[in-house]
Amino acid sequence: LSCGHVCGSNCHAGPCPMENKCTKKTTRKCACKRIKKEVVCKDVTSKVLDCDEKCKEEQEKKKEEEEEKKRLLNEEEIKQQQAKVEEFEKKMGKGRKRRKKFDEEEEEKISFIQQHKKLLIMSLTVAVLAIFAYSLLLQ
Repeated sequence: LSCGHVCGSNCHAGPCPMENKCTKKTTRKCACKRIKKEVVCKDVTSKVLDCDEKCKEEQEKKKEEEEEKKRLLNEEEIKQQQAKVEEFEKKMGKGRKRRKKFDEEEEEKISFIQQHKKLLIMSLTVAVLAIFAYSLLLQ
């Protein structure tokens, strides 16, 4: 038969007398496969049943759930990226503090030298005079 089923009539010559009268039952489903219906092969008008309102509601609900999942995944990804950025900034911030402390130590060294500049000059002057006096005594 044109539907794919085997002819149920006894052997006969020529074309099948039951060409459009197949009595086999077939299962038809809607596009979303929620509705399943058994129909007689000769009554089948199309291979797929039409979805009803409930099917459409479920499809819309699934779409909304998928969109919600995508939105949640995007939010989670954004949070992770922000956490990475904060961690990076925290690491970089520590380096800046160390550098700042190092700069402060150099400033302290400079200020120490400036504070004791007069004392150093006086010490050097006394040492030079002592060497000069010693050299005069030796002559």
